[in-house]
Amino acid sequence: MDYYLVFLLILPFVWLSIRVLTSKLASQTLPPGPKPFPIIGNFLELSNLPHRDLAKLSKTYGPLMALKLGSITTIVISSPNLAKEALQKNDQAFSSRTIPDMTRVFDHQEFSIGWLPANSKWKNLRKACAIKIFATQRLDATQALRQTMKQRRICPGLPLANRMVHLMLASLLHHFAWKLPNEMRPEDMDMGETFGITLHRAVLLRAIPIKSL
Repeated sequence: MDYYLVFLLILPFVWLSIRVLTSKLASQTLPPGPKPFPIIGNFLELSNLPHRDLAKLSKTYGPLMALKLGSITTIVISSPNLAKEALQKNDQAFSSRTIPDMTRVFDHQEFSIGWLPANSKWKNLRKACAIKIFATQRLDATQALRQTMKQRRICPGLPLANRMVHLMLASLLHHFAWKLPNEMRPEDMDMGETFGITLHRAVLLRAIPIKSL
């Protein structure tokens, strides 16, 4: 009996949420796009390769479409001409960004050059950075610090660099040829990819050296 009571109490809130969401979407003038689900929006339309999913959706809804990713309305542009129109000719209107709640805790959206819209305050901060932080005298004064930080960034890559040097020397001296493992043919290789900041192979390429000398 308690389950039915809980269900009856939750049902009005779910219905109200759906009504509020649909009324907001109806009041907005948005490009065409797939109909979003309550709460999750269009997340079910995307897989672990969202760039391919967006390309498929653009064939149905056109080069300019609207998606609902959770509670955030996202406009997807897949045409070079429309991207130029939005980012070059109307860059002032599209230069702002979504500000997360954790940024608002310390009022970064009011004082940080990285979160301010392109208004007069942002222009003044940019001018101050150019004069006070990125001036030639200031850069010369912090050159030693930059060199130290650059060396710290190089250190993690030294083991890989050493292995690559040995590999190149071995290839030059011994003239290695390469073959695929387990008698695999090149046409049988898995060329799948995984999504990220850069696209990576889903299955790593492994090659076995063949000594020819």
